[in-house]
Amino acid sequence: MSDGIPALRAALVVAAATVAGCATVPQSQAAREYLDRAEPLHCEVAALESRLKNTPQESESSAALAEELGAAKARVKAYYQATWPEYVAILKELPFEERKEIYRYADAVGDRCTLRAGKESSWR
Repeated sequence: MSDGIPALRAALVVAAATVAGCATVPQSQAAREYLDRAEPLHCEVAALESRLKNTPQESESSAALAEELGAAKARVKAYYQATWPEYVAILKELPFEERKEIYRYADAVGDRCTLRAGKESSWR
């Protein structure tokens, strides 16, 4: 009977670790979804920055693009001001390694926007 107790303890530890790992999967997914919701805003900024860079300075179109870019950056800022506490709360629930994975995912989201815009990212 004493041989069964260590095996039972080991099984409980494995089960607890599995349950704990599964509990963070929804949080990891929620963090990714949060970043995915912001992606179109960031891609809009990246695209406008790229267009502005390729537009002659002092032209009417340059001024219009600069104004449009300012408005796009304001939308990004408004999104984060409204939702940042939600994101921080999600990250607080994640173990350190999973938070690092979310940070890498955030970089990948930015890189996708950069590739679409054909320039280096300026929002990271």
